[in-house]
Amino acid sequence: MSTANPPLDYNAFKSYIQMHIKDCIEEQIPECKITEVCVFPAIKNNDTCYEAMQLFEEEGHSPLIYMDSLYDEYRHGRSLDKIMETVACDYAQVRSQENMAAPEVWKSFAAVKDRLIFRLVNREKNSCFLEHCPYRGVLDLAVSYRVLTSRMESGIATLMVTNTMMDGWGVTEQALYDLAVENTMRLFPACLKTMRELADEGLEQACEARGDTLDMEKVFDLELFVATNSCGVNGASVICYPGFLASVGKTLNSDFFVLPSSIHEVILLPAWEGVTGKALSKIVSGANAGIVAKDEFLSDSVYYYCIQNDEIKKCSGQTGENLLQ
Repeated sequence: MSTANPPLDYNAFKSYIQMHIKDCIEEQIPECKITEVCVFPAIKNNDTCYEAMQLFEEEGHSPLIYMDSLYDEYRHGRSLDKIMETVACDYAQVRSQENMAAPEVWKSFAAVKDRLIFRLVNREKNSCFLEHCPYRGVLDLAVSYRVLTSRMESGIATLMVTNTMMDGWGVTEQALYDLAVENTMRLFPACLKTMRELADEGLEQACEARGDTLDMEKVFDLELFVATNSCGVNGASVICYPGFLASVGKTLNSDFFVLPSSIHEVILLPAWEGVTGKALSKIVSGANAGIVAKDEFLSDSVYYYCIQNDEIKKCSGQTGENLLQ
């Protein structure tokens, strides 16, 4: 009687992918000739370190492919073949686009200026890389700059803009900011959806886990909104889109709280009697501790947007209206 093979542990999974991905890609993309497959440690958001795979050809290479993300798919039931087929599909899309990550390309400001975008990150947890990069402070967060190198069905790939790159281009941080805001709004338009539409139970789970007294039936009756972008990646950045918070205020006809769910989205809660920033902060920190991945953490803070003054501030009082113009 035969028995099913036991699931692979992470190291065995990594070895299998590294050993077989070349043949899988070359079978799906006959003109592609992979010369090397490397796996190495890579730093992601919030100074988290993961192992990444990169595929090399004679005249190019793939974006970083994070092995932990692939292994999560495998642990949740996706087959090895399906995982490698998706990697091959993404790589085919990347090969069909201009290689914006090539040094001869990103050294030219004219070549990258229409691909400059920004993302919103936690300032303290990214202090190491921010020392070497131009950025703009927004409350306890930071707007950092990236070059969009490729778009795939599974997401996007970007290249971090460093002080050295900015100096080589001969531009200022203000010029980067102006271009990045314009491009990010164009390439990744803001999306506003209700919590019901997204069937997101994260907030409710956090309340139940911590025993908070917030009336969740009342919360969901208020039609909580989730703000992100059209891609769903780094979507929390939409709170820095000029005019976006004001437009939400008009939609809700109310001041509202901004709860940083992750770097990918924020939850917007109309200000109603009985809800305090302190109570919401417990919910946010609980969700961050138990649900949000370390590299997707944005902040434990809760923010408040005032329609009348058109300003956003931390519930502790730190105001950021001048940084969102």
